[in-house]
Amino acid sequence: MLLEQIQQMVVYDYNKMEIIGMVASLIAFVVLFLILTRKARKRRRLLRLKLTQIDNLDGFDFEEYLFYKLKKEGYSVKLTSNSHDYGADLVLKKGRKKIVIQAKRWKGNVGISAVQEVVGAKSYYKAKYAMVITNSGFTRSAKDLANVNNVILWNRHTLKQWIEGKKFKQLWEETKDSVY
Repeated sequence: MLLEQIQQMVVYDYNKMEIIGMVASLIAFVVLFLILTRKARKRRRLLRLKLTQIDNLDGFDFEEYLFYKLKKEGYSVKLTSNSHDYGADLVLKKGRKKIVIQAKRWKGNVGISAVQEVVGAKSYYKAKYAMVITNSGFTRSAKDLANVNNVILWNRHTLKQWIEGKKFKQLWEETKDSVY
């Protein structure tokens, strides 16, 4: 009798644990599903933006916009951490080509510090190329330093062309040898 009671308790506890495990798995699945669908909605929303809407993004959303845009074109892209990024917001790879990108969503012209940061990032990440992409323009000193260090600068006009459908590769070829 006592043995039967113990067996029933063990079976009851085992069944209870099994149910708790299934509920926990279901909750984890639902949470993961919600996270993934939220990210997918954000990606779709960002990729539909026009340049005037990009002007209203914060810096992190602008970096994500560039990330999703590059991913859509088939590039392997990594967003660096928000702090201690060593001067690069994104690291782009395609084949053996590695490019570090400093993203600047600004209202005024981007200054020399953005170019200085991405020059440092080029060495740190062992990249072949460095670039700064902005929704704005660049100061004369930023252009001069970029020219000396072979940093590609994409201003508002270039970004607009990319948004409107021109491919990154095509714009890259048109701008990689630009002298300011």
